[in-house]
This record gives sequence, structure tokens and C-alpha cells, in this order.
Amino acid sequence: MTEQGIVEKIEGGLVWITSEQCAGCQHEAHCGACGSSPGPANVAHHPTIFATRGGLSFAATNPRSFELKRGDRIEYSIAPGKAVKAGFLILIAPLLVFFLFYFLTGRLWPASGESARVLAGVGGIALGFALNFALKRKKTEYPEITRIIRK
Repeated sequence: MTEQGIVEKIEGGLVWITSEQCAGCQHEAHCGACGSSPGPANVAHHPTIFATRGGLSFAATNPRSFELKRGDRIEYSIAPGKAVKAGFLILIAPLLVFFLFYFLTGRLWPASGESARVLAGVGGIALGFALNFALKRKKTEYPEITRIIRK
């Protein structure tokens, strides 16, 4: 997955990037697929509120040692496998733990009511998020800067 961003600051080996991209394109021109509207003479790109992702700021690595400075527009990449893994851990794993705890509570404690099972399931969701938080603190994987678009 390749995206674009703007360099905000550089701290040691990490580059802080702000990404304010249109959800459907790369701010190059009006494409119609993202809900953006054309500007004067179809030159400017004016995404609607539904077509933008607000100023997301995050760290990335610079493995190719590009000469970067604040304000540079860059392209960064996230490996598809890492994106899928992160999505699974954040979205799917807590739900699976909910169902696991819900059904285990019913098996291990047959007299438990629906409320106790749901409460155990919600505890499972909390445990799933806590495990995600612990795994994230253990090893952080950053996007990589792949090229400078313009200075």
C-alpha cells in the first residue's frame, strides 16, 4: 500500500509525516471516484468532507537515507502483509475473543445467564485490546519512505 504525505519533522532515524490525502486518489486532479469536485478549469482538486482523511501524523523510517527537510512531499509504503495483520489484530481478534469467552462461560458455568456470558465476552474484548496494546509496545513497525515526490 503506497500513500503520500508531507514531512513535518525529523527525529533521529524517524521521520514524522502528516497525511492529508483524499481517500480515493492522490490529490492530482478531479477523478470523480472519491467524491471530490473540480476547481477552476478542472485543475484544482477540492475533496469534500466525505473524501478526505484528516491530518493523520505518524512516524516512518527512511531506509534509503533520502535528504529530507520539513515540507517535502514524499511517498511511503506499508507492506500489504503488515496492513492485513494490523487490521486482523485490531478488528477481528477482539471479536473472536468475545465469542470464545462467551461460549466458554456457557460451557464452564452452565448455570450462568445470558448477562454473565455477555459480560465475560466484553471482558474478552478488553483482554484482546490489552494484548494488542502490549504487542504494539513490544515491537513497532513503521512505514518506509520510498521516494521524494517534490521538494
